[in-house]
Amino acid sequence: MKANRTVGIRLLALFVSLVLGAAPALAQNAPANEKAAATTSAATAAKAQTAEKPPGGPQEGIKVHGHWVIEVRNPDGSLVTHKEFENSLQDGGKILLLNLLTRQATPGTWSIAVSDGLCPPVLSSTVCQIVENASGVTPTGSLFTNLKVSPSVPTSSVTPITLSGSLTASSAGSVSNVILQIGSCPGSTAPQSCTVTAASSIPVITSLNSFTSHPLAAPVSVQQGQIVQFTVTISFS
Repeated sequence: MKANRTVGIRLLALFVSLVLGAAPALAQNAPANEKAAATTSAATAAKAQTAEKPPGGPQEGIKVHGHWVIEVRNPDGSLVTHKEFENSLQDGGKILLLNLLTRQATPGTWSIAVSDGLCPPVLSSTVCQIVENASGVTPTGSLFTNLKVSPSVPTSSVTPITLSGSLTASSAGSVSNVILQIGSCPGSTAPQSCTVTAASSIPVITSLNSFTSHPLAAPVSVQQGQIVQFTVTISFS
């Protein structure tokens, strides 16, 4: 009976010894197991996130920027006012771009419309127009044919479009709103034919598109005889 008890005690001691000896190993393996599980979880999450991203490059879209500079000068060339601002592409410009890309329209000439009160009224309107020069078009007190567009030749690089022109105020007034316009003709019209006519001095077009526009919160004051110069830079990103 005593011998059996002794054997039982020894077996119990051996079992306890084995359990205690295995405990540190289990404790050491626990962090490793947890680390492996965390690594697997992170890899799965990263894979899922990658799968959610759409293919292709940066998803920022195409943007059109319009930067305006307006300078008012005295007849002797001295600077009176310098103003700069940004404006955005208008719905007319978006529609024109869509029609150009689908060959439904041919681009015509550019023009800048300026209000208000600086030019003599034409059909009850005192809006000044600065247009590209065309054969047979005669400048008037409200029509100025000195608008220049560059680049004027094809280019293989991403170059901003710059339009510059000026007007001379027939009377005192202000620049309270400016509109950059471009005419368009049906897609079957040759580009050189989509221009202005000598009779009406307006584009031979199906629509005159307001490409960009900007109402000035603080109108620029202009005196009679002063020269107002406009520079518009259109860029893409």
